[in-house]
Amino acid sequence: MSINRIRGDGGVIIDSKSFLELPKAPSKETADVIRSGMIRYNKEWKSFEGVLDFEDGTMAYRRFANLDANGKLLTSQLPDSVTSGLQFVGTYNPIPDDIDPPLAQTPLPAPSASLNGDYYVVRGIMDAAQAHFEANNPQTSPVTFTPTNPTGQGNWIEILYYVDSNPNISGAKLVTYAFARIITASIPSTGHDGLKNLATDADLTKPFASGVPMNQTALSDGDWIIITEDKNIRLRQSRTSISAASVLYDNTVMIANHRQFRTNAGTVQTSIDNVVIECLRRTGDSMYNDGTSGSGRFGVVYGSAAAPALTFNNNPFDPTNNPGNDPAKWSDANTGIFHPADDAIGFSTAGTERVRINNSTLTLYQSTSTPASTPVLRFDNATNTNVGLSASSNIISFSSMNKVQVEFKNGESAFHGNIVVDGTSTLTGDTSASNITASGNLNIQGNTTLGDAASDTITVNGVSTFTANTNFNGTTNKFKNINLLANGIITLESTTNQSTIQLVSSDLKLSMGNYADVSIYDNGTIRTRFNRYGIQLPVLATIDNSVGVDGMIAYSNTERTSMQKVQGQWVPIGSGSVRTDAFTISSWVLSGDYYTLTVTASNIVTAEIQEQVSPGVYTRVEVDSVTFNGTNVVFSIPSTPDVRFDGRTLVTIR
Repeated sequence: MSINRIRGDGGVIIDSKSFLELPKAPSKETADVIRSGMIRYNKEWKSFEGVLDFEDGTMAYRRFANLDANGKLLTSQLPDSVTSGLQFVGTYNPIPDDIDPPLAQTPLPAPSASLNGDYYVVRGIMDAAQAHFEANNPQTSPVTFTPTNPTGQGNWIEILYYVDSNPNISGAKLVTYAFARIITASIPSTGHDGLKNLATDADLTKPFASGVPMNQTALSDGDWIIITEDKNIRLRQSRTSISAASVLYDNTVMIANHRQFRTNAGTVQTSIDNVVIECLRRTGDSMYNDGTSGSGRFGVVYGSAAAPALTFNNNPFDPTNNPGNDPAKWSDANTGIFHPADDAIGFSTAGTERVRINNSTLTLYQSTSTPASTPVLRFDNATNTNVGLSASSNIISFSSMNKVQVEFKNGESAFHGNIVVDGTSTLTGDTSASNITASGNLNIQGNTTLGDAASDTITVNGVSTFTANTNFNGTTNKFKNINLLANGIITLESTTNQSTIQLVSSDLKLSMGNYADVSIYDNGTIRTRFNRYGIQLPVLATIDNSVGVDGMIAYSNTERTSMQKVQGQWVPIGSGSVRTDAFTISSWVLSGDYYTLTVTASNIVTAEIQEQVSPGVYTRVEVDSVTFNGTNVVFSIPSTPDVRFDGRTLVTIR
């Protein structure tokens, strides 16, 4: 290179015969001073970047958009709104299974609903091929090799690259194409869920094809890895084109990846559906029996009650009001059939599930509050008037003539009309009678109900013996005296944490089920808690020596440690506690020729001050003076020059 002119004329002009080489930042983040207008090349980002001013007064580096070999903008650099709602997250290097960002090595995530729509752009394959080419100088093309995984966990990538003449240097060669396939046997048996999921695509694991690069279906730089709810999908970016409002994918990619896109109307899924199942718009269509057993199947998405997979649209076609591919413009899009769970079919109307069928039950979802006039299961013909069945609040109702005639409840049947019995009647269950007088023993073998209202009372004048289990289900059962017999147990029933209280010898035993807590509350506020992990002490909001008695222990919010009351004073238990307080530059107070920072606390033993050098990172610093008083410690630094800083203080309290 030869620079032949540098001159200034309202600026500086560099007149070079060949090029201007910019400074190169070695990493993505640097600690250098930045000023607006600076420009450099970032080696780790592999991109030019410059410093921009923002409206809030800050400055930061922003990278320039890169064009492809044809001078066109890559789709990975477009706004997510253009790419049909897919969210660009970062890049992905398959050799160490590393996504970027973050700066640290992180494997490709497994598919999940929370990541649906995220995608990464593949990188690192051409770099590895170029490094191998420069180190080995192969003379034939293509070249196949297995790069060493820098993580040491397994060499699961095999690379094939093509070599051709360098058009800029006579007699030299360069790498023109590079592809990578996944060796599934080399993936660790544990971990790398995202890589293992991606390796289910046969195009990414099968041996390399012979012939020209266009025959290769393996991974290459610039490919997209799109994450759906249940699959990681490779998409060749060279098969992507931008239309007015969406990204369209060609039919071969759709078939290879099993239509794993979930998007809204007018985007990817719609475009695919319009191509693949356009025949559904025919007036009629059918299959015929040609004597061969067919295996064709038609599958749809699961859908939901509000948006069934199979629904109805009878609106006339209109390119704006009803293009046919926008469910929001269909005539009855919230009524139809959907898949609510495995081995189940759901039927919904008006966006609400009404019927569900699985392999063992048929479920009707109650929606009526007037079973007499609108029963759920209705038997309709010319001679019936609202004859049907309903069920609500654990009651099955039989209705007829706009009236509930019979109700089956829990252990009770109600007949709202006459009962006609043609034969002998035997009552073995509940029987209601106004008055029963028995001069001898009264033996009731079925269920017995005493009283029909809460105001009714039962008085037992003699000794009563309950030989079976007895339930007292009132909200305020009252017992004047309770005397448990020997080995008696008080059981607090619970489906998950059943607990008991029992006197064992001379010890009162409290047994909690399922490791539940024992808590003591004061006016609705928890004070003390016991469980298998420890004891939660009462909390002192402030140190008040007027409360408590000697020997008590508690936890102090202000001192951040356990306290004990000794000789009328609350003091920390043990050697003391360390309290950490964060501060900012504005926390320093000008006092004469010094800035001071005061930390208020009693019984301070030691004190230290640290400067914050980056988020979460601190370093200890020395200040001009540290003064301990009875109730505080004061740090001082000169006011000139102004060297105030953000940081935190650490004080040890006895």
